[in-house]
Amino acid sequence: LNAYPSDYQSEEYYTPSDPTGDLFYSEQTSADSSEENDAFKEKKSKIETNQPYVEPIFDESNQTSLELTTELGLIQQEYAYDQKGSNVGDIKIYITITLSKTFIISIDFTHFPEKPVISLPDEIQNIIGDPDKSLEALKKWNRKKPFHIIDILHELEKNLYFIKEIESQYKKLSGEYQCDVISDSLTSIKVHLLTYGFKEYILDVDLKPYPKSPLIEFSSELQQIINIPVLELNSYINWKEDESDAVDVIREISWLVDKNSRINFEIDLL
Repeated sequence: LNAYPSDYQSEEYYTPSDPTGDLFYSEQTSADSSEENDAFKEKKSKIETNQPYVEPIFDESNQTSLELTTELGLIQQEYAYDQKGSNVGDIKIYITITLSKTFIISIDFTHFPEKPVISLPDEIQNIIGDPDKSLEALKKWNRKKPFHIIDILHELEKNLYFIKEIESQYKKLSGEYQCDVISDSLTSIKVHLLTYGFKEYILDVDLKPYPKSPLIEFSSELQQIINIPVLELNSYINWKEDESDAVDVIREISWLVDKNSRINFEIDLL
């Protein structure tokens, strides 16, 4: 130390954290900052305490929309449909049973899981009746555990499968006799029998019981000509389900009409 002159005085240096040259600056700043943080936290706590509690909002419309979209997606996988209006769940569905038979079913499931509203064509309504009573899915509907809409369509389609057999029976009849379809009916037809003297008789035939024997009605005049009750016809007595055809009954009736008409015709000629 004696190497330095007696008048030598070392320069004083301050750290970068002391920009003002005040050795107590950093400690003061730290203390002030701590007080400000405590004041801010206390103010924030008071604000949060005064604010009312708001429960999270559950948007039921989103859940409903998801359910409708799901039901519509299942339907779209198997059936063609058209939107009826602005409501997603109000649609017309096309159910094809045979090449010549496609039915338009109106169904509204806008308020799913509430029971949907189904509107059937008259020709189907005449066969299965009120869908709310004839379809199990609608009879047993439970909004807490609902069926899918497509389950209703499957059941309805299954109930209409017999139309394939009805159409097959109709084709066999129309191949031999003149037949007219009765409007608003899927099973009833009129069969024309032409006999001697160009005399024509009309039979009302209902194929609804098939594969059981058909229901046949004819006029009192025709009853006198065949002179035998329908249920006593051989084709009725020997009827076998899934084997016999309605045309077998008509053939027997036609044969009786021709036989007795010919006798009457010849008697008239005499």
